Amino acid sequence: MSVNESTRRYQHSDIGKAKTKEYQLGDVYKKYLAIYQKSDRFKELKRKYMYKRLYGVTIAQYEEMYTKQNGLCAICGNSETMKFKSKLKKLCVDHNHTTGKIRALLCDSCNKCVGLSKENIFTLSNMIDYLRKHQ
Repeated sequence: MSVNESTRRYQHSDIGKAKTKEYQLGDVYKKYLAIYQKSDRFKELKRKYMYKRLYGVTIAQYEEMYTKQNGLCAICGNSETMKFKSKLKKLCVDHNHTTGKIRALLCDSCNKCVGLSKENIFTLSNMIDYLRKHQ
């Protein structure tokens, strides 16, 4: 075996050790991150960030809308009943997808109904006529 070959093997084995240490550190980080993401603090910060990023609404504005609506859906007038991971979901921020304008807070079911109809008033009107016809 020449000197160059042994040097290459030594360097290669050092790289392997370095990678192993990086992976070990990455595993510790992943465990910490998983624990942190389950914390109430993380969930509240994420909620605050997402409301602002997606809708331009602060938590204070959301809470004001929630209070004005008495915690009820603007369409059906019921409180949210949908659960996610055994916790009651928050009312959804409904907005116009064309203009981005915030309309109101909706329960998950009403929000999905509006979304699945593609916010088409004609389609929703036909649904109402259909339901009245087949009562």
